[in-house]
Amino acid sequence: MGIPIIFAIGPPGAGKGTLLKRLAQDHNLYHLSVGDFLRSVRDAQGEGPNLLRSIVEARLTSGDLLPACVLMPLLKLKIDSVELGLECNDPLMLDHIATRIAPDLYKTTSTRPLVLQIFMHYNVDENKVVTVKDGPEFKVQHIAQPPRAIIIDGFPRDVAQAAEFERSFGKPEAVLHLHCSKWLAKERYLARAREADDEQLFEKRYSEYEQNIFEILKNYKHLFLDFDTGEETEMSYKNFAKWYRLLLGA
Repeated sequence: MGIPIIFAIGPPGAGKGTLLKRLAQDHNLYHLSVGDFLRSVRDAQGEGPNLLRSIVEARLTSGDLLPACVLMPLLKLKIDSVELGLECNDPLMLDHIATRIAPDLYKTTSTRPLVLQIFMHYNVDENKVVTVKDGPEFKVQHIAQPPRAIIIDGFPRDVAQAAEFERSFGKPEAVLHLHCSKWLAKERYLARAREADDEQLFEKRYSEYEQNIFEILKNYKHLFLDFDTGEETEMSYKNFAKWYRLLLGA
């Protein structure tokens, strides 16, 4: 494994995204939100519909787990790109992934050759934006400083996802469990007013979390770090950052 990987799990509405984004900024970590990344893939506009976008959209709407054969290649591509020092959120590239190279991603244990193929020929302008010429032009950015670790926010959601991940990347460095009371998680979840978020979907996601958290905990009992996010945001972050530094020596 290259850059250390840290999993971050917890119920919907626990505040994972808010706290982890800030932690990443303050400690030179790369914050990879699985939900945000999948929404970017879904929203990438290309020429007509494609199967990958349709699958991702259906699972985001229903709250069901994305099949490992779909999710893992996308995570591999993202992680391999970061390890190569490249960042791309260009909708054109995400559509390119969804339509042209996704079938190949499903067949390979490493996406590095495909990443290098995509990024092989590029020019860097005065703003250090890389324009890649391979089919459509993609804009990517060099990651100025290699991150100390990649935090995968919202992963794994069950032990099957964890096992599939470990086949490619090995065990994570740590597993952060961020949680709060159900009533507070529900209040936060509904307040963020994301497109498909409603009370029914919250209950479904929370039930899934309750069903799977014990097995994940058992699987990673020596790596599992537990944190209560029940305080208001600023206090939660101060406590969380202090706790993170003490436990992981960051």
